[in-house]
Amino acid sequence: MRQHPLDQRLRLAPAHDLLLPIFIVGQRQSPEGEPDFPVALPDLVQRQQMFQRGLGGHMRGDGVLHPLSSVPQCLLIGHQQQFGLVAEIVGYDRRAIACLLCNGTHTHPFNPPLGDQFDRNFHNLFAPLRMIDNQGHVLALQMAGRRRRLPESAVVAQRRRHDNSGNRQNGSRMDMRQWQLADRPVGRALVDGDFRLADIPMPMPGEGQMLLAVRWLGFEPAQKGWMENFGGYVAPIELGDVMRGMGVAEVVESRGGRWPVGTMVAGMTGWTEYLVNDGDGFDICHPDLPPHAMLGVLGIPGLTAWHGFYNIGRPVAGDVVVVSGAAGATGSVAGQLAKVAGCHVIGIAGGPDKCAWLTQEAGFDAAIDYREGKVAEQLKALAPKGCDIVYDNVGGAVLDAMLARLAIGARVVLCGGISRYEQGGQIAGPGNYFNLILRRARMEGFIILDQQPHWPAMRDRLVALVLADKLRWQVDEQQGFEAAPAALARLFTGANRGKQIVKL
Repeated sequence: MRQHPLDQRLRLAPAHDLLLPIFIVGQRQSPEGEPDFPVALPDLVQRQQMFQRGLGGHMRGDGVLHPLSSVPQCLLIGHQQQFGLVAEIVGYDRRAIACLLCNGTHTHPFNPPLGDQFDRNFHNLFAPLRMIDNQGHVLALQMAGRRRRLPESAVVAQRRRHDNSGNRQNGSRMDMRQWQLADRPVGRALVDGDFRLADIPMPMPGEGQMLLAVRWLGFEPAQKGWMENFGGYVAPIELGDVMRGMGVAEVVESRGGRWPVGTMVAGMTGWTEYLVNDGDGFDICHPDLPPHAMLGVLGIPGLTAWHGFYNIGRPVAGDVVVVSGAAGATGSVAGQLAKVAGCHVIGIAGGPDKCAWLTQEAGFDAAIDYREGKVAEQLKALAPKGCDIVYDNVGGAVLDAMLARLAIGARVVLCGGISRYEQGGQIAGPGNYFNLILRRARMEGFIILDQQPHWPAMRDRLVALVLADKLRWQVDEQQGFEAAPAALARLFTGANRGKQIVKL
């Protein structure tokens, strides 16, 4: 096997001289019948089985496909216009800039040696080059002690001049993707045509602002209501607008913003890869817990469970509590809070696996599989004296069954009504509503957004319970930005287990 001169230089160069951008794309095994590398780049570009979208407009010039010692395959690229700025930062001659094309997928990227030493200051610089076949990821592999380092301010300034050049032909203009609302799913299930994946220019932060790179997206049943233009507590999403939703993001550039680069924050990001924000509406993720906990147990679901159970349910030790949608992100926390309060807890969920998790992991005293039917009969057997607190996330027939089993002075907490999405948005009144009078019960709904001033105090208490191992939670993590629409649809088929999120 012959050795390419550039490959030789890379092998012989001291480790402290290297700073390589790494482009991870679709998985590929070493080709059979081609033991004699290198392969000319023009020939490589034509291999559609390797790059279904081709490399045209992204990588041109001289280059070879050749294996390195610790990397099964790599693409060594000679000087190109879009690599010039990288050359200046690294301190190498422009002809010596190298890019590695490693085995891996967008969900399981290849991790080269020292790949965890990620230089965040250079992340955005490489962003315009990161989408080779629309599923690659960019990492900056920093070996200890660069030969030359520009200050962060100089890097950002050069990147900004690079961004504002307006030259899109060679990929120098930074683009990003976002999901936009294309149609309203009124009275029907979600379909692919409800969303449009758009390429748009990446926003530039102004003074006092930060550029946030979204790392996780969170999904809520309420999002379908926002899509439908269903009259409610927030304005609907307009057609063509970015899909609204919560997310966890990382500060990747800050121009005097509230938080430094590298800070993980959570808030209403929308279904987008990047956004600019001054920090309003975002909270810092807890350092001792996974960042995505801010989308579940420490986020809207956990806060909703806390307020609904304690402030509306008003528990007393010994109360019998029934929770519908109990295996979901909100219901599972509400039920566990009831256990902490000394209550007897019954959960209603769909499927034996979810019911088993409730009793074996989350500490519920009993669980009812509503898919087996006879919810009212099972609830009567499990709560012969009635239920003191009903925490409802479902509505419809399940709510009606719970209203039939009210104890004297019961409190009914109306948190959600996911069943309405199965009924085209038409909400039927409960047949057993008169039992509220007979049992001297109270039924109350709420919107957690109204309680935002109290979120910090609620979250502090939730954190304490999590760290004390008194709250368990499940995360259903799907992979890749492209999976967002399907992840939302999972909420309405019952496919998700716990908090539905997507990792970008």
